[in-house]
Amino acid sequence: MKDPGRTNDNSSSSSWSEVTTPRGSDGYRGSVDGRGTKGQGAARRTVAVGVALGLVSVLSLVAVIEVFLSEPGGQRIDETALRGARIGQGRIMEQALATLHLVSGVGLVLATLAIALVAALRRRLDLALAAVAIVGAGTTTGAGGGAGVGAARD
Repeated sequence: MKDPGRTNDNSSSSSWSEVTTPRGSDGYRGSVDGRGTKGQGAARRTVAVGVALGLVSVLSLVAVIEVFLSEPGGQRIDETALRGARIGQGRIMEQALATLHLVSGVGLVLATLAIALVAALRRRLDLALAAVAIVGAGTTTGAGGGAGVGAARD
């Protein structure tokens, strides 16, 4: 029995692959002319979810402002939290600085160069530049473990 989709006539303008491969078989389920409707539903849902999350965020911000800034009880909670954060701050800072001083300037430079090299080998020069900029900014401001140029060591 002859396959109706296949033609043996060489004068036909369509080849076997054109006859057997349906248009849109690359995973796209829309219409052939590019005005598909199935992809638009997902985009609309994504936008709706984004708008809903934005509204929830704004309403949450308003609620926090009302409770913690406008109400005396909320202000007491806020002050208690700040007081609690100050109590152990000295001990925590000593431990953090001791840990940060373990990082040497040479080690930081070598690690930054390694990250930048990997990014450059992947042809992601933007990431290489970002690595150098982030580590450089942290080092010069003293956030890089005291490895900066003007950082004082004990």
